[in-house]
Amino acid sequence: MKQLTLILVFVFALSSAFAQKRKVSDAQKKIKSGELVKAEESLQLAYDHKKTKNWAKTYLVKGNMYQAMYQYHARNLAPGMLVMMVEKSLGKPKSKEAIEGAENWVYDNITLTMANGVLQKWKETKAYHENPLPLAWKAYQKARELDAADGNGFKKDIDKEVMRLVANMQNQGIDLYYRPEYANALVSFELSLKVSKTLEMNNATIAYYAGLAASRAKNYEKAIEMYDLSIDTHDTMVDKDISPADAMHWKSEAYKSMKNSNKQIAVIKDAFEKFPNNQQIMIDLINYYMTAQQTEKALEYLDIAIKKDPKNAAMVFAKASLYDKTGVSYNKNVDSLLDVVEKNRKLAFKHRNDPAKAKPYKNAEKKADKEAKELIKKSDENLNKAIANYTKVTELDPKHFDGHYFIALIHYNKAMNIKREADGIRPSTDPDGSKYKKKTAEMKAKLNEALPEAEILYELNPKDVYGLTLLKNIYFNLGQRKKAKEIAAQIKP
Repeated sequence: MKQLTLILVFVFALSSAFAQKRKVSDAQKKIKSGELVKAEESLQLAYDHKKTKNWAKTYLVKGNMYQAMYQYHARNLAPGMLVMMVEKSLGKPKSKEAIEGAENWVYDNITLTMANGVLQKWKETKAYHENPLPLAWKAYQKARELDAADGNGFKKDIDKEVMRLVANMQNQGIDLYYRPEYANALVSFELSLKVSKTLEMNNATIAYYAGLAASRAKNYEKAIEMYDLSIDTHDTMVDKDISPADAMHWKSEAYKSMKNSNKQIAVIKDAFEKFPNNQQIMIDLINYYMTAQQTEKALEYLDIAIKKDPKNAAMVFAKASLYDKTGVSYNKNVDSLLDVVEKNRKLAFKHRNDPAKAKPYKNAEKKADKEAKELIKKSDENLNKAIANYTKVTELDPKHFDGHYFIALIHYNKAMNIKREADGIRPSTDPDGSKYKKKTAEMKAKLNEALPEAEILYELNPKDVYGLTLLKNIYFNLGQRKKAKEIAAQIKP
């Protein structure tokens, strides 16, 4: 009798354990059919029973349940589905909203974008669970721990689901990135990378996008860490259009945002050594030196870039701009020196009857005048180089508005400088007016060089205020007052 009792107790215990394990299997079935509330109820019974609360499969299924909660309302959807299949899955939408080239179908918990009768994309507007994927990972960690302890042989199944979890985390990160919710996207990307490591996997693409998300969230130190990871694991890059040079570019931009110019240029130079033919890195180098006002260095790299791509109008324009800015900066210094010349000339004249007192003012006048002439020469050299390069731009792209504009502007400014010189000629030094006439002729010659370019501007864009103003001023100073008045009438305040 005692033996029979022991047998009955054993059978009862065994059947009870099987019953609880059936709860886990039942939960698994409910997950597949989308009955997540019932699945959670079955799993709760399994958590509460001593035979299944420490069973690896309980937590494997728990993880699967949380994964099922992610994009729950889109579980039966796939891009490219026809209207008929969408309506079969979700029924008729509550409403439809016309958008450019497509239509949004609005349901209680999800909005679909349809175009030409085909599903393009969707967005859950009310998630089944706010953030289930980290909970899924926690469950799989527990499943791994228990499986390693009792050796039930679920490792392959757990790894398979963890692999699926990585993909879902990546998709969640991408979705958040494009919303845009950069800080949340970074969290998803980072967790995806962390989970991938447990499978001895790296993903340079996700590390790269994690860097972009961190940069846009202004978490620059984390961005640099992610860019470095992307570079170090580049052999795992899924998107072959992304190169290590891209990561290095954004890494340098992160340092720029941190105002660390030393590390910024160090990264750019390292990238240039490794990827000398990468145009973005070349642009980074040029921009760095232009911003740092190291003109010669910027020109050096611009020449390299133009040699590699001689038909790149943007590069040639950048070179022209550098020469232009340098020439203008010399001119600004000329103006201050001419003020010194004029000031000392007046003082020397004031003391004209006392040579000893007048001498230092005359010397200062001569010195400033000499320096001004040297700067004028340097300015002219740079501005002529600017004109030559702007001309190349307009040859490469005849409709390049800015190219034509700056050619005209440089000639016009030169004409105005000559005009100032003419206006400064004193009658006592020009009794017959020949000097004034000569300068006036030089001025008109420069204006006539500017005029064809300014007229091209009018053809390209007759409403551009800067182009109109320049053309009006050229006509006015050439004495063509009627034309100047006609153009002035077209300038709207």
